[in-house]
Amino acid sequence: MKEPIIVNELFVKLPEDYEDKYSIPLGIKVILSGAFEDCSSLTNIELPNSVAEIGMFAFDNCPIQCFFVDKDNPNFTSVDGALFDMAKESIIRFPSGK
Repeated sequence: MKEPIIVNELFVKLPEDYEDKYSIPLGIKVILSGAFEDCSSLTNIELPNSVAEIGMFAFDNCPIQCFFVDKDNPNFTSVDGALFDMAKESIIRFPSGK
C-alpha cells in the first residue's frame, strides 16, 4: 500500500486503495480538495484538533460512513457521523447511507 501524500501541514492525497479507517495525523491544518477522492473502501475518518480547513471536494466519490472529530477541534464537529463546521451552520459532508 502506498503512503499518503503530506507536505508540511497540508494533507494532499490518500491512496485510493486505502481501506476501512484513516486517522489524519496531528499537525495537519489543511485537507486539500480531492484528498480522499475515489477512496472507495474508506469508511471512517478521524480528524485531529489541528485541522482548520477542508477543501470543497476533499471527499468526492468516497463512501465515508462516519466522521470522528477530536473534541478539542475549534473548527469542526461531528454529529451522528456527519461532518459540520463548529457552529453547525454548514454541513461539510453527510455520511453515505444516511
